[in-house]
Amino acid sequence: MKKLTRAFRALGTNVRLTIYKERPELLLEAEQLIEHYEGLFSLHREDSEVCKINREAGVQPVKVSTATFELIEYGLVATKRELGFSILIGPLSQLWRIGFEDARRPSDEEIRALLPLMNPDEVELDSAEQTVFLKQKGMQVDLGGIAKGYIADRVADFFQAEGLEQAVVNLGASSIRFIGESPEHGDGLWRVGIKHPLLGAGRPVKIVKTGAGAVTTTGVTNRKLLTDGAVYHHLLDPKTGFPMRTNVLTATVLTSCALDGEVRAKQPLINKDFLDCKKLIIKSENGSLIINNTRNFN
Repeated sequence: MKKLTRAFRALGTNVRLTIYKERPELLLEAEQLIEHYEGLFSLHREDSEVCKINREAGVQPVKVSTATFELIEYGLVATKRELGFSILIGPLSQLWRIGFEDARRPSDEEIRALLPLMNPDEVELDSAEQTVFLKQKGMQVDLGGIAKGYIADRVADFFQAEGLEQAVVNLGASSIRFIGESPEHGDGLWRVGIKHPLLGAGRPVKIVKTGAGAVTTTGVTNRKLLTDGAVYHHLLDPKTGFPMRTNVLTATVLTSCALDGEVRAKQPLINKDFLDCKKLIIKSENGSLIINNTRNFN
């Protein structure tokens, strides 16, 4: 079976698309689809729909595409569940700037001043008009925590609509979507390497076998700020304004769709109650926590 791969840079990471059919044009169309969604959701493009929403905060509703509306709607529901994840974390992320050269530890006063902007009840969605309105000036939508999952699912939908029975959508290893059975292994299962969170690239500490679905990984070791003898990671608590307190360095989950995986992978890192659900913990070693929400690991 012919294997075709296309690698390129998008979404701030290295993207790799793989199909098992002589249809090279589908790889190019999938890349264009990813670029389209990035143009809608990006915080770094002034003409993106998310940036337009943020500019009109406290002023007026903004009409958006179906994709932007449904992703914000999904993210808002997840935010209201108070698991620590929030699509309104933008002002705090911009204050800390963790992962950027100008990152700093803000003052307690600066942090407290932004906490009122974290209130999800101050977001008004109008499904009939397909508009989004942030009621307070200074509020910001930030879809960075879930956008990759959504995009991976949409690319998978596109491949399947085009008749592909096997494919892999790899958005920087943090969000991977598998379609069909793996043609490279006799058991039909795909392989994913789980890396040691402190050692970076190298031999995986575990190989996970999985069928069709999504594998999502998140962690606190790649983006961090070291200052005054303290280490701060980038997953911020919308209630306190500070990085989440956690003993987990990285979490990998298996789910049916990548979007759900984006939210669920963050839960063990940021929610202490979730860690008490021992029955969900399949393997915990070398700083890697693996959780299975839908099916067993092999």
